[in-house]
Amino acid sequence: MKNLTAKEKKRLKEKKRKFFQKVKKRLENDEDIDEDAANEYAEQWFGIADIDGNNLIDLEEFTEFVEKLDEKKSISKEEIKNQFENHDSNEQEALDKIEFGVALHEILKLLKNDMAAAEDDDDN
Repeated sequence: MKNLTAKEKKRLKEKKRKFFQKVKKRLENDEDIDEDAANEYAEQWFGIADIDGNNLIDLEEFTEFVEKLDEKKSISKEEIKNQFENHDSNEQEALDKIEFGVALHEILKLLKNDMAAAEDDDDN
């Protein structure tokens, strides 16, 4: 990965923050995030998740990305790893853009289900 200037790092950090806010807002507003929307997110944000810049998302990068989406830590590291492994279709221990999009869709569904379950618990 190329060395970023302080200004580039700040800009990238702000892009990440805005992305995570956008996704969380959609989840909180109970908006559907279908596979097409997840793929759109994957296309837009693959570069953010790809910390080392090798055009693949390894387990460490995927875990870090998911943990930023999941502030309440409702998805275990084991579940994150399972999702990663389930979507690594060519078993290269990394996700390409398409695999990342499908995995992201599954993670977003899990987050949405966890949010709905938490709301149900609050209602009881």
